[in-house]
Amino acid sequence: MNRTIARLLLGFTVAYSAAGNSAQAFVQQRMPDGAPTRWNPGTIYYSIDRDGTRDVPGSAELSAVHAAFAVWSAVPQSSIQFAPASGPAGDYLPLLDGVNSVVWIEDTGAYAPPRDVVASTNVFLTAANAVIIEADIRFNGAYTTWAIDDSAGYTSASGPFDIQAVLGHEIGHFLGLLHVFSYGEVMYPKIFPGSTVSRTLGADDVAGIQAIYPLDGKPQDVSIRGTVTKGGVAVESAYIIARNASTGEAVGAITGPDGQYTIPPLPSGGYRIRIEPYSTSRSLVQSTRYQLQSFSNVDFFAAYYPGTPFETSTPLFSIHPADPPVVADFAVTSAQAPDIFEPD
Repeated sequence: MNRTIARLLLGFTVAYSAAGNSAQAFVQQRMPDGAPTRWNPGTIYYSIDRDGTRDVPGSAELSAVHAAFAVWSAVPQSSIQFAPASGPAGDYLPLLDGVNSVVWIEDTGAYAPPRDVVASTNVFLTAANAVIIEADIRFNGAYTTWAIDDSAGYTSASGPFDIQAVLGHEIGHFLGLLHVFSYGEVMYPKIFPGSTVSRTLGADDVAGIQAIYPLDGKPQDVSIRGTVTKGGVAVESAYIIARNASTGEAVGAITGPDGQYTIPPLPSGGYRIRIEPYSTSRSLVQSTRYQLQSFSNVDFFAAYYPGTPFETSTPLFSIHPADPPVVADFAVTSAQAPDIFEPD
């Protein structure tokens, strides 16, 4: 059985639940009032548990941790920069202590993570302006084993997990990203023992970090925009995916309360556009761990633009960065229950 990466979002005074972003590419967490969460500009410092994990000899795991942060720091046209702090990591409890900690929980006591949670990230925000002020990443060392390379070709359900790959996903949460459901993206919510796929950022991951933390502080241009309605009413938290027909790379967007979405600049090429209920993706509808809040609309059928269930019947949009944005509005059809489907 594969393990699942989960995220726990906590406020230091009030607990905030995860929600979709207002109208941007990727899936960004936001406050209940709709304010998107993000760090203030500047270098973000992190501290690593000096004891590390008992599964890796010596301190070799520290290099894997630094490598994972370096991948996000290297995103072009993004202001995000990470650096190791001079002080030690904080306590393994999810408490606001002014330190962005990366720790392993090795015992099975009261504070051990659930067995099926490989790692989790606790994010602390200010209630006034939705600014992230601390994030702590906790590896499950109580029920999970860890490795720093894939040379052994681990494939069994009981094999070790790759530190850099898992941490890459958790850093996405650290920065304010939520799950996406295109396999190959770092923010995909499941990982298998030995998998190193999440060491490398996907197109959606890059688009998200560039949009939340633009290099010059200015909003990005738009390649695709539109509005989603059902029975004439705006649909909030619908998930729209633009997939390059040649490369297979995809970038997603979540609609805001007004039903609108935007997708930032895409590489030139032909794209098909699909809409689906966000919280039902990848058969996660029964797990509140992966769902948005109650205002998310999930009772509609997935479809390709302009409303066909079949990919072969949908038009291919030609996207070029210098062109005006493509407008792709959806009028979705109500379903009797959340649409459980097999994603692309």
